[in-house]
Amino acid sequence: MRVPRLAVLRMLRHRFFWPAAFASLVIVTALLWRVWAPATSARHAAAEREAHTGHTADAQPVTKELSADRAAVDALRSEAKDVAQRLMAAFPNTPDAVSVMAMVHHRFGNTAEATKWFNKCLQLDPRYADAYHGMGSMALRKGDYPQAARLLRQAISIDPVPTGPRLQLAEALMGLGEIAEAAAVLREATLRAPGTSQLYYALGDAYDQLG
Repeated sequence: MRVPRLAVLRMLRHRFFWPAAFASLVIVTALLWRVWAPATSARHAAAEREAHTGHTADAQPVTKELSADRAAVDALRSEAKDVAQRLMAAFPNTPDAVSVMAMVHHRFGNTAEATKWFNKCLQLDPRYADAYHGMGSMALRKGDYPQAARLLRQAISIDPVPTGPRLQLAEALMGLGEIAEAAAVLREATLRAPGTSQLYYALGDAYDQLG
């Protein structure tokens, strides 16, 4: 019995998409860390010298390094976009592929573009939980706690398994002053993922605020 061509393509996408996407993002993230880490170290070293000597450090070396870093980050941004474009070309009309492009823009701080691509994911699949999670994360970062809570709840209602949306929902609820509800979210999360230490730290913080 012949397997329909479309079924074969779906099986291949399921088997090969995420390894390709994950490997690509790991490479870009590693390169990005190599760019940012030296700049961060330089800033910290300058701050420590200033604290010990009482004199403002010469900003020129750090400024030069940061300028070089910005050029490297721009190059990495272009490379990351290229990786995402190739994934979308290889797996057209697949929300998983489109979400990689959204996450690239999200990681580089371009929230408008990230939102556009997350919405494209939802056009392809209205129940694509990662899109709600991504947009909820951006709302949380901006301090828009009501919007973050709404989007993260939507992500959890579609896919209740991942820990990240629950942890971030608790953070949004705490930002809204809804500490008891945040603690309830975290308690449920610890039951689902009892080995996740971050959940216990966050739950302890919520209990501490509750008194």
